[in-house]
Amino acid sequence: FYIRIIGERKDKYIMNILMSVNRKFLEPLENMIFSILYYSEENVNIYLMYQETELKQDDLKQINDFVAETGKGIIYPIKFDTTELSEMPVTDNAGAFFGMEAYSRLYCAFKLPEKVKKILYLDADMICTGSIMELYNTTFEGKTWIAVRDEGIKAKDLERLKLKLDYKY
Repeated sequence: FYIRIIGERKDKYIMNILMSVNRKFLEPLENMIFSILYYSEENVNIYLMYQETELKQDDLKQINDFVAETGKGIIYPIKFDTTELSEMPVTDNAGAFFGMEAYSRLYCAFKLPEKVKKILYLDADMICTGSIMELYNTTFEGKTWIAVRDEGIKAKDLERLKLKLDYKY
């Protein structure tokens, strides 16, 4: 899947965003992308990690067309091969807490172009209610990555993951 860029972008600044999705998250993904672009004054590079078994060319075209209409973003699809991760634990659809897509964020450093020096990973089922530029510009102060604790995790989720109830997820 190739995206042809017409003309040269004259951005002062570009934000790099990473998301990982499967077919079930196409609609939430479009909502998330819309909310990012709606509040963004910057053009956004969206790196989309996917499994070929989960997203097809038509799905990628739909996402690309959606983003192209805004004129504020570019989609860069990155195929994620999960054969090397076949032994990694995942939950089944009955308890679906995470799937192979969750692992892609751990391997993104090996899949992203070398020119990408900074990227913000966001779950595809979120909605932005304002600009995320301040979050994007957060300094890492010598750290490789930073994360936010999920304050909304429920005891049943922790039990299902076999984690202690006081675990900071």
